[in-house]
Amino acid sequence: VANASAVDGVAHVLPTPTAAKTHITSTLRCTYAGAFKGTYSGSDSGRATVFNDSSTALITGFGYSVIANEFFNLSGTNAIDFGLGTNFVSGSVTTGSSFSGQFSSPDNAVGSWSHPLGSSGSFSLQRIGGGIGASYRFTGSFSGTNQGLFTFDLSNSDQVTGVAYDIYDDATYSVSGSLNGTSLSATASGSGQTIQINGTMNKTTGALSGSWVNAGQATSGSFAGSGCQLN
Repeated sequence: VANASAVDGVAHVLPTPTAAKTHITSTLRCTYAGAFKGTYSGSDSGRATVFNDSSTALITGFGYSVIANEFFNLSGTNAIDFGLGTNFVSGSVTTGSSFSGQFSSPDNAVGSWSHPLGSSGSFSLQRIGGGIGASYRFTGSFSGTNQGLFTFDLSNSDQVTGVAYDIYDDATYSVSGSLNGTSLSATASGSGQTIQINGTMNKTTGALSGSWVNAGQATSGSFAGSGCQLN
């Protein structure tokens, strides 16, 4: 520290162990945060979409069983433990199943699922969205007439790009828009549909919330999530 100060004339202070740990944890949480979708198989099979909350590192989202023809919610049980190989656990209150997985990279996760009655299998998830060069990443789940995830990448000029995934229709939409202060205005387009998204996105606090409307299908609802600074 003294040598660095002698070179640039700036007083450098080493962070405390607690401050260093907090910084590393928040950086890792942001790197792995975002939206993911994939499939599960075994005694049952279907699709799943989850988001890794940047503020809690809990994995939450939705699933759909092809065999039972029903949807279910996934709630984070154990947050990602970056000291134990990026493991996580998420469970379904509806079905009683538990999904235990591990991130093999910030963009991919694999694992196994089990049910108290003995059924089991495996799953894999891949990141959706995640634009290169984004300064901030915000992700949230939407509910209402349909359910799914929004993921927003925010540039230095407050331009928004991203992806919306509707697990009900198994449809993916491209998102574009802008941020004015904390006011978010965006449009999700795809599959012949247009979804208007309006809400609040706060770069300082990481808060995300708002509403969505698909006038063409007369569907609507709300969304909420979190975000963090990447660069």
